[in-house]
Amino acid sequence: MPQKYTVIVGDVIKSGKIRERDRYWSSLQDVTNSINTKYREEFYAPITILKGDEISAVLNRLHFSYAIMRDFQEMFYPYQIRFVSVYDEIDIALETRNASLMDGPAFWKANEYLEYIKKRKLYFKFDFGNNVIDNMLTTIANLVAFIKYDWSEREKEIIDLYEKTKRQEIVAKEFNISQQSVSDALKRAHWQIVRESEEVILKVLRSYK
Repeated sequence: MPQKYTVIVGDVIKSGKIRERDRYWSSLQDVTNSINTKYREEFYAPITILKGDEISAVLNRLHFSYAIMRDFQEMFYPYQIRFVSVYDEIDIALETRNASLMDGPAFWKANEYLEYIKKRKLYFKFDFGNNVIDNMLTTIANLVAFIKYDWSEREKEIIDLYEKTKRQEIVAKEFNISQQSVSDALKRAHWQIVRESEEVILKVLRSYK
C-alpha cells in the first residue's frame, strides 16, 4: 500500500573530474556513516550510496530534511553535492527499508528535480506540497549554499573552530592571527546571515504537521 514519506536524493557535483578517487570515496562513506548515526531516529531508510556519486534516503518526517542535507554538505567539504527533498508516495519495496530498492512518485519527482537543478547549477530543491513555502525554502537554501561554497579553506577552518568554542581569542591563538582578523574572516564569509538564514529554514520545517 502506498505511503507518503520524505525522500532525499543527492548528487555529487562533477564527480567524474575528481582525481583522488580513494580519498573521495573514503570521505563519501565516512560522511554517510556519520550522518546516518547522528540522525538515526529520523531515518525510515538510512542514506545509501548509489553508483558512487549519488545518495538517497527516506525520512520518517520532513522536519530534519534540511539539517541532514546541510550537515552532509559541510562534512563533505571540499567536495560539493546538490540535494532534492520531496514529500510524496512510495509504493515499491517500502518494507525493505532500503532506499536503493524503493520507488514511487516521491523518487520520480526527486530525480526529475535533480536533473532540473543540475541544468540550472543549483544546490537545492524542496517539494513538500506547498508551492509558496517550497519556493521560499529553495531560494534561501540555494543562496546560503552559494555563499558557503565560496568560503576559502581558511575561512571554513576559522568558522568551524569559532562555532565549537564561541571565543574569538581561542581561534586567534590557534591560527596565530589577531582577534580582528578572526572577526574580519567571519564578516567576509557572511557567517551570521548564513546561520540566521539556515535557522529560518529549520524553523519553518519544524512547523510542518
